[in-house]
Amino acid sequence: MKKRCTAKQKAVCFCSAVMVVCLFLLFFLPPARLSALALCNQLFAASERVNAYAYDYFPTPENQSTALAWALAVSFIVSYFGLAVSLRSRLLLLLFAGSAALSQAYLGLSLPAWGNMTLFFAMGLCIVLFGAPKKSALPFAALALLVLVISAALLPGVDAATEKLSEAVRDALALVARQEDALTGENRDSALETRHMNSRTLLTGEEKASPNREYRLLTVEEQQISQPRWIDYLKIILLLLLSAAVVVLPFAPFLYMNARRKKAQEARRLFQSDDPGEALCAMFRHAAKYLENGGCGGGNRPYCQWTEAFPERLPESYREQFAACAALFEEAAYSDHPILEAQKEQTRLFLSETERIFFDEADWKEKLRLRYEKCLHE
Repeated sequence: MKKRCTAKQKAVCFCSAVMVVCLFLLFFLPPARLSALALCNQLFAASERVNAYAYDYFPTPENQSTALAWALAVSFIVSYFGLAVSLRSRLLLLLFAGSAALSQAYLGLSLPAWGNMTLFFAMGLCIVLFGAPKKSALPFAALALLVLVISAALLPGVDAATEKLSEAVRDALALVARQEDALTGENRDSALETRHMNSRTLLTGEEKASPNREYRLLTVEEQQISQPRWIDYLKIILLLLLSAAVVVLPFAPFLYMNARRKKAQEARRLFQSDDPGEALCAMFRHAAKYLENGGCGGGNRPYCQWTEAFPERLPESYREQFAACAALFEEAAYSDHPILEAQKEQTRLFLSETERIFFDEADWKEKLRLRYEKCLHE
């Protein structure tokens, strides 16, 4: 039976698709990649104008436009917020807040005061409303305004101690990078020494050698003055494995989902059996798996006694359906009585009601678990 997607599922799929498309264009479309590099260069230049920083700029064509990079960035951020709100995920919002704060601290640049106020206030308000009623928004807004007023009154502008600490941290990181370059032999400031050659002759013929110096011929055995280039086989193997992973990994989720879907179809194959008794037993066992997964199973007790362990949230009509179908299951499984099509259809309706209660009314996480982990639903 085909299920219609809810508005929440559509929003999650749309936002995820937009984010994936933005990342794909950024990494695989050369104009988008060059535009993003030019945008980074602009940020570096802005940082250098207000800080004592020096950056290595990315190579980009002259007059490279950043419009495409801005469009992708805005689309990605808006979709990210839409995904976080659709999933009501505090973690996604906290990750974005931390990234925004760290990037501003690293570059030594910050949004205007009203921009940071709006951004962090909106994220904090969403985090509060995800787990609390809407009436809690007013106390949060009042508290945020109070904190803002106190901060503006007591600590206006740039804090000198924080700025000094930031400079010290960046200097320490730069020193570590220079030390690593020195260890690896990269970016050496001094020129390599060369082997000097004495061009004086060792023979005294025709009195051309200096008479006050003596020379003797010294034969030195052959020495290996340079090591042969070592082939890093481990690096080659790792690069080959990485190349294979880059090709295979994008398709791995689809292969996994297809395998689980085939397993779910195999479990339902017996529902269409020509033997009504076999089909009835398969459908009832499938419904029992839904009950066990939902914490409503009866353990090792016979199916006819499971209703005693049912929670109160299950309606009385469903209990009666289960009891009737349990009796039909025992008749089909443990007797030679013929099973009628009407009895098979009765069990099919019971299975449909079970799927409505335990799948259709479940949240998206439970649906994914039932579909791809337990293979109970197509």
